[in-house]
Amino acid sequence: MATKKTGLALPIIRSGGGYFARRSYRDVVWSNIIHILTTPYGTWPGRLDYGSRLTEMTFEQNDSVLINEFRYETEGAIKRYEDEVVAITATVEVDEHSIQTLMRLRLKNDTEAFERGFAVARNEAFKILEVF
Repeated sequence: MATKKTGLALPIIRSGGGYFARRSYRDVVWSNIIHILTTPYGTWPGRLDYGSRLTEMTFEQNDSVLINEFRYETEGAIKRYEDEVVAITATVEVDEHSIQTLMRLRLKNDTEAFERGFAVARNEAFKILEVF
């Protein structure tokens, strides 16, 4: 029988269980996904292929090509490095201030799909504006 992942996930917040309270299966996988997407290629010691191009894409021209590339890179990076995700679709919206990505995910040991998303700033140093 397969076991579900449980453990620590970011952000580390103080809760009834302390700073390192256990997180749900979905929260742990989502934390891993955020790490994958925000790590530029070539910066992870010993795994130069780990990460994504999202950090460099925030400066690209605001058009349909950017939307397709951002979606392709998001889905591809998650499929390559997070083996708990068995199905993913990403929807990307771009405006002059941010890039918003909404993902529908299904995990190996989960019967229902769920949605999570994030927004990153445009045309400035890469930073996540919001995780939802």
